Amino acid sequence: TITHASLFSGIGAPELAATWMGWQNLFNCEINPFCRQILNYWFPNTPSYEDITQTDFSPWRDRVTVLSGGFPCQPFSHAGQRHGAEDDRYLWPQMLRAIREIHPAYVLGENVTGIVSMVQPGSEVKVGGASSLFGESDDIYELHQQFVIQTVCQDLESAGYAVQPIVIPACAVGAPHRRDRVWFIARLLDAQNALCLRRE
Repeated sequence: TITHASLFSGIGAPELAATWMGWQNLFNCEINPFCRQILNYWFPNTPSYEDITQTDFSPWRDRVTVLSGGFPCQPFSHAGQRHGAEDDRYLWPQMLRAIREIHPAYVLGENVTGIVSMVQPGSEVKVGGASSLFGESDDIYELHQQFVIQTVCQDLESAGYAVQPIVIPACAVGAPHRRDRVWFIARLLDAQNALCLRRE
């Protein structure tokens, strides 16, 4: 049986898709009270967690085939102020922690296309120095920065996943509007059960 669990579950679209495909929904995690009400109505027998920052997911280790999650987009969205990692809704590190604890065979992440152009706060790194004519030392610094999409991919790779980000617009699946979304598709490299989804 292919198993599915979700983080930042919203009103349960991933759960609904998993149900249609015959997958078993193991748990969901959503902080919004209205969304939780809908999740609990449609999936009353599925464990439900409220706050990802306060949840230990290690009991689910190696039990989840596909883990999905649309981590909050407000830090990256062009409709917002784009504070990135400095926004208190920047919860990618929490999703990464959950991924490490759960150790699913596959990860499916989703976010807005603003994440492609969002740059992480950087730090200056000393790369050299030079002496002036008067014997004074002038250090040379370089600002090291990284796009958020690079951070997500590198984090998943460091956790043992092969990852590919792709952009899929809503109109590509029949919607009457474009609404581009970035999808991170990741496969655990050492998972024995990773083959079962491909066979399915």
